[in-house]
Amino acid sequence: MPSVHAYFNKKNALTVKGQVDDQHRGQVDGQHRGKAEGSRRGQAAAPVILMVSGGADSMALLHMATTEPLDLGDGAGIVRVAKERLHVLHVNHLLRGTDANADQRFVQETCNSLGVPCTALRVDVAKLAQERDGNVEDVGRRVRYDAARELAQKLCVEQGVSRQKAKILTAHTADDRAETFMMNVMRGSGMSGLASIPRHRGLIYRPLLNYTHDQLKDWLKARDLDWHEDATNTDTHYLRAYMRHNVLPLLKARNPMLVQTVCKIADLMTDEDDYLE
Repeated sequence: MPSVHAYFNKKNALTVKGQVDDQHRGQVDGQHRGKAEGSRRGQAAAPVILMVSGGADSMALLHMATTEPLDLGDGAGIVRVAKERLHVLHVNHLLRGTDANADQRFVQETCNSLGVPCTALRVDVAKLAQERDGNVEDVGRRVRYDAARELAQKLCVEQGVSRQKAKILTAHTADDRAETFMMNVMRGSGMSGLASIPRHRGLIYRPLLNYTHDQLKDWLKARDLDWHEDATNTDTHYLRAYMRHNVLPLLKARNPMLVQTVCKIADLMTDEDDYLE
């Protein structure tokens, strides 16, 4: 039979072990809490870049971001973005002469009045497209997204936060999504193409996909806010403009809820595509 001393020595050893285990768990929990709090602090300080052209959709995005909560599609729900996180990016493609310069001044002046920093870039997209033997629209899109990612990297370095915490917001609408869907149908795209414009991919977030272009114009008008019209948006030489002005109106005449229907299909295709990947 073990002695009383042996019993108490064993009990004390177990007590000490339990204290050590508790201390270790406390350290681990503290580390996890510290990491979570650090992640939240990093998220709260990370830049939110708004891609603003000066058109109705992007001006609505700018004004909404500075005055109202937004659902960024990142799982956080509808939240107010701290104004100090906002930074506007405007890319002047130098395609429309004085009109393009007027758009740039308009965006810069609006940002100045709202107290939001603005980075404006001037890029000769036509020249780039010619050098790369590419489509002007495609090259322009790549230029904008590359510029946004580079700006996100720069701002994150300056603020000492991870680049993955940054967000780039675009002003794509439900109409844009329906147009892209139909354009991809014409091209014979697969499932990923029929997913159309995703709500979120990488650093890119699109909080206005549940709004139509007309709804955003009405939102701006109700607040007496201005925007600029891009004349090339009516040039049906471009496939998107052709789809917007020639094809979709015919389909909407048969189904007034066409845009909403197509967006539901796009969401389903996105889920299917994500599942298969």
